[in-house]
Amino acid sequence: MELLKKKDGIAIAGSAAKLARVFGVSRSAVTQWGEWMPPYRVMQLKEAMPERFAQHLQEEKVKV
Repeated sequence: MELLKKKDGIAIAGSAAKLARVFGVSRSAVTQWGEWMPPYRVMQLKEAMPERFAQHLQEEKVKV
């Protein structure tokens, strides 16, 4: 199970609205998640945007 902060999910998708569209939910639903994305949504995002997901993780490793 992978954990991902909501802000990182938004960065991967490009915006909260785009992230919501990936899942077919409202932007309001995304804002209700709190700090962390639900694990099943992380898996869905990884499947929907594998290149951007991997690129974001690589960029985060470089920052550390």
